[in-house]
Amino acid sequence: MTIAASSLPPIYCPPCQPTPCYSEELAYDETRLDAAPLTGAISALPTGIFTRVHGPATVVLFNQDNAARIPTYGKRGSVRGTLIMAQERDHICEVTARLEGRMEITTAHAGAQTTKTFSTSYSLWSSVNASTSAAPSCPETINFECVLPATFIYNGEEHHLPPSFTARFPGAPSLFANCTYGLTLSITKDRRVGFLSKTKVSVQSLRCLKLSDGAYCRIHIPIEYRPQTSPPRGLSRASYFPAAVKVAPQDWIQTSFEVPPRCSTANVERIQCRVFIPSVRVFGLADTIPVHLELASTLASLRELVIPSSSNTFHSEPITTCCPADMEPLSKSPLRAYLSRMVRFDSPDGKTTWRMQRIGAGTFPPMPPAVVQERCTCQEPCAQTLDWDGEISVDKAVRVGGFSAGGLIVRDFITLEIVPPNATASPLKTVQHTIPIRLVTETFTSST
Repeated sequence: MTIAASSLPPIYCPPCQPTPCYSEELAYDETRLDAAPLTGAISALPTGIFTRVHGPATVVLFNQDNAARIPTYGKRGSVRGTLIMAQERDHICEVTARLEGRMEITTAHAGAQTTKTFSTSYSLWSSVNASTSAAPSCPETINFECVLPATFIYNGEEHHLPPSFTARFPGAPSLFANCTYGLTLSITKDRRVGFLSKTKVSVQSLRCLKLSDGAYCRIHIPIEYRPQTSPPRGLSRASYFPAAVKVAPQDWIQTSFEVPPRCSTANVERIQCRVFIPSVRVFGLADTIPVHLELASTLASLRELVIPSSSNTFHSEPITTCCPADMEPLSKSPLRAYLSRMVRFDSPDGKTTWRMQRIGAGTFPPMPPAVVQERCTCQEPCAQTLDWDGEISVDKAVRVGGFSAGGLIVRDFITLEIVPPNATASPLKTVQHTIPIRLVTETFTSST
């Protein structure tokens, strides 16, 4: 049986040129459109040291900032250091290290709950494992390395290890949350009295006691756990919002709400509000978040926000939202913006306790850009718009982004309030609007 030549697969010749080499570096005719840091990328470790002295014992921890008051480590951080004992080492029989974390939650209905997120012990030196040909002597310096885990188990489920965090909310409902970490180095000495081989004396203080015979030395060093997280992309830096949203509309996200009149008989209309923020909705703690607000309604309604009036007077001249010469301008913007943080605890019994706090402030000009309109001849009021451009920053004291770990949830929001001047007498209601966002520790950095 003969197979037709047309049914045979074609014959491929080897390529005339070798396969090109690919590189992350741009060629002369290429442009990088966008870039994001690799998930879990680790920044360069600091090269300084942290030192703690307790009597004759000294602990040196590596990879720290020289000015650090508390040692700080990131995700899966390695706690590396050296224990130095320059004297009184003759009867030391054991040296151990313990790295542990705790999450303490106190609520009004559930009381105090303490969860040990992890506890890992390391044997640094023991006379049992030393040479028995002569009396073993503890070395003068002992190097050690302890590794922080990335997760822990809570109620049978795996959770990410929470960062070092403290929140206190007195009053009702009360809420206290504290996530702490620490390194403990323990030194045990032989008493060598009769048949007693060694004795440990319990010490409540964290101070290191004198290394006399039979004494037990415990050196406790609190550490901070700061896992690094960063946004997937950067923020738009355009100084003029209308141009920015036209050039890159995908970089902005819009949410809407209304400012209603106080009563149906008020001579004002509802104000339609549109808020624009960067669509990434993930911001570093050091970022300045741009916010654009657009208000649309009748001119009479908009004037109530910037120049409240007791009556509607017909104007033969052009109407403007700019402050007249005989009227003092507003000393405070009717628009208030700030960052809110919700701290919530979901207890195992199904009850939830949450509290809110402000962690950042926004700046907006007292008066928006002027809107001027010639006298309207329409039977229905004409719709006008006002635009505000502002920005919001996180307080410098805030060092932790949002997280969720073992029933403890920390979430962040942009909160906008529109408060008319003379709010109690204004025909417009005061309105609050929140937009959920996520705060992370790092600012986006491009690789370009």
